Amino acid sequence: MKWDHSLSIGIKEIDEQHQELVNIINQVEVLFKQSMEGGNDISETRKIIETLSAYAASHFEKEEQLMTKIGYPHLDEHMKEHEYFVKYVDDMTIEKITQSEETALIQLFAFLSDWVVSHIKKEDFEYKAFINKA
Repeated sequence: MKWDHSLSIGIKEIDEQHQELVNIINQVEVLFKQSMEGGNDISETRKIIETLSAYAASHFEKEEQLMTKIGYPHLDEHMKEHEYFVKYVDDMTIEKITQSEETALIQLFAFLSDWVVSHIKKEDFEYKAFINKA
């Protein structure tokens, strides 16, 4: 996946964080390919899950602060989306990864790729439109 300006919210810090998510998605894809070839160390998968969890905490906090500051009317719904993301990542337990690392990684890759399309390009663009109106 490549970052391009079609994903831009127009707020430098948020855009940089979204770029970071795209980089994480690409790392998940690399780990998946390595696991399919039998050359992946499960500790790398655990690290990427930890990275994703830290990313979510930091990014969602910034985004929610911004939406609060601008008086975004759909903040509660947006926060529920963020909670769903955090729960999904938290559910990527060691047990799940150990059972089938390939399955866990491909599911994570699909989830994150869908998130870019369904959340960033839809939900985040709604607050972008709100900001542009204000």
